[in-house]
Amino acid sequence: MEHAYQAPGGINHFLLRVDRLLRKHGKWYKHRLVWAGDSAPRDPSCPVLPNGEEARNLFEFVGYSTTENYDGDRMMPTNDPTSDRHETYVVNHDTKEFVDTSKLAFTNKEKSLKVHPLPLLTSNNGGYYGLDSDKVGRWSGHRISIEDQPPSATAGFVELIVKFNREG
Repeated sequence: MEHAYQAPGGINHFLLRVDRLLRKHGKWYKHRLVWAGDSAPRDPSCPVLPNGEEARNLFEFVGYSTTENYDGDRMMPTNDPTSDRHETYVVNHDTKEFVDTSKLAFTNKEKSLKVHPLPLLTSNNGGYYGLDSDKVGRWSGHRISIEDQPPSATAGFVELIVKFNREG
């Protein structure tokens, strides 16, 4: 759930890395995505880490850093200030659904935090019990992209409204 937190005007750097990879011309554009949480169960099919150790789950494997800081530096560098923004539309090409992230509401009474839907919709484990908990994992393993324009309704895409909240 921590990967979903997004302060207004702020950047969630881990989520931003995934956002970049899912954009057009990104390495993961329209690829199948599973958000592997740190509390995911042990996965025996998980690859061995570059240092020879066995990863406990996919989160541990993806988070492995060559600097031993578990900062995810293997995903992609973060030194491109021109792309330090989240695109607006999260699109599922299998279910033909999309979420307009510009419509996300603040989730705490201080109005300082939003919950980005991508980590929860594509999650491989539970652990979230707030609003719309029935939608957690709904997109796990589906072909996902991040777009700056909404997909076409004439192509059969419909908007999915989510109301994930911090209290969950």
